[in-house]
Amino acid sequence: MLHEITLITTIATALSFGLIFGLIAVRLKLPALVGYLAAGILIGPATPGFVADVGRWQGSWRRSASCC
Repeated sequence: MLHEITLITTIATALSFGLIFGLIAVRLKLPALVGYLAAGILIGPATPGFVADVGRWQGSWRRSASCC
């Protein structure tokens, strides 16, 4: 059960950052896509700051792809 909560928290955090940065970009008269990209760069694994558990994402992707 703890694994699902961690995954849900990671997804919610990514979507929240995307929403916030998208709104900031729109206020600055930029396309929302610029804000989404900035959020992705900020929380990506190659930059310091919030880093999601990449192994958890890859494991869930393999499980979902193997069922089809």
